Amino acid sequence: SIMQALSHQEVLALMQHLCTAKAEEIGMLKEAQEVISILTAEANGLRLPSMAEREIRALCKTLSRMSFSSLLGLVTHRKPQCSVEADCAERLSAAMERMRQDVGAKVG
Repeated sequence: SIMQALSHQEVLALMQHLCTAKAEEIGMLKEAQEVISILTAEANGLRLPSMAEREIRALCKTLSRMSFSSLLGLVTHRKPQCSVEADCAERLSAAMERMRQDVGAKVG
């Protein structure tokens, strides 16, 4: 699949873009700030994956239908290739849990 072909940083950049848009859409940008900050930092300046624009649009259209927590699950449930990726997934999971506690069931 397209997602499996992406590097860890490319997935993070894509999720940063999609999670920011989703948080704005559901009116939770402030509550999602920690999660978005982790995604932004870990994407290391990468904007979006280096693939055909048509593929990015199609992927974004499909993924934008997912909930905020499901989008994050694409990062946190991805098999880590190294300890840096595992640490990132742990930090995102912890940030998402704090966000859930802050806003209750509104997120997931």
